[in-house]
Amino acid sequence: MRRSINISLVIAFVVLLLLGVVFHREQQKRVEAQASGHLKTMLMLRKSVLQSHFESLRSEMILWSSQAVVVDVLRLMQSAFDRQGRAGLAAAGALPASALRAGVSDTESIDKRVARFAAHHDYYDIFIINSNGDVLYTVAKEAASATNLIGGPYADSGLGRLFRSLMSEGTRDQVAFEDFSNFAPSNDEPAAFIGSRIYSGDEWIGVYAVQIPTRPINEIMQFSSGMGETGETYLVGDDGLMRSDSRFFSESSILKTTVTSPSVAKALSGEVGIEIVEDYRGIPVYSAYQPFDFEGTRWAVLAEQDVAEVVAPAKDTLKRMAMGFGSIVLFGILLRFILLHIVVPASLAAFLGLSLMDSIDDA
Repeated sequence: MRRSINISLVIAFVVLLLLGVVFHREQQKRVEAQASGHLKTMLMLRKSVLQSHFESLRSEMILWSSQAVVVDVLRLMQSAFDRQGRAGLAAAGALPASALRAGVSDTESIDKRVARFAAHHDYYDIFIINSNGDVLYTVAKEAASATNLIGGPYADSGLGRLFRSLMSEGTRDQVAFEDFSNFAPSNDEPAAFIGSRIYSGDEWIGVYAVQIPTRPINEIMQFSSGMGETGETYLVGDDGLMRSDSRFFSESSILKTTVTSPSVAKALSGEVGIEIVEDYRGIPVYSAYQPFDFEGTRWAVLAEQDVAEVVAPAKDTLKRMAMGFGSIVLFGILLRFILLHIVVPASLAAFLGLSLMDSIDDA
């Protein structure tokens, strides 16, 4: 009897253990599949909103660079610059908007009117530049005002590169974009620029440009609803530096934090996928990735979540299964003790498939 009971219990324990392992593996696969699908969805949504944001900027550049009021501001500022240089620009900006010839009747100054326009569209700054590269107008009135973007101190800045890219021959609605770089006139903070040509009739007379703030991009990428405790989406440029802020850092990580994970390299090479990598914090994460392209610039768009958070439900189930299996083992040991050390009635022995003689012999 002892041998029969021991074999039966061992078989039962092994079967339960195997079933538990299979169940755990299947649940872990389901959890990982759900997390992967969710990250891909979050990535697709963020990229879609980001694409809409930049396409809106493109449309605004084409629209406003062709407005008569922009041409009028350029000509007014050019005349003032020719007469008095930088001081002339300041004086012209203080003129009422009615001084323009574009049918504007506002008594509000040109500076205040354009500043209100910039705030409404959430631009950090607006620049009007003549065809010689002279910055004739800027809302923020920073150090770039009245400088030349071909041979001046900011010729190698993002704004200077944007202007030179629009100097070459192109279409009337051509739009150029300059990726984030540190911009000295703005306290050396990261700045990106987008701009379009200004025409008077068929004559190219300058460039209308906007300094893009980081806040709208961060609002898109840092929207954390549905991302759990450790999920985030962010952007990385082709230099491996972040183009949006990390949700885990209290200070800005744009152009400061380097990300060298394989998912970044694959996204920048045009691939789409998801895999487990070590992120910029040194933590294993599920990383979904795609490229984002706009006007010749490519960024990697990533949606990530810590592996520990993804597999936590499966681990919790495993713990409960282990506790349950332990309880079954204890019950089996107790049952074995009862069967081997307590006199078993003949009817019960017969029910268990044992002979009374076996029971007596074993006892």
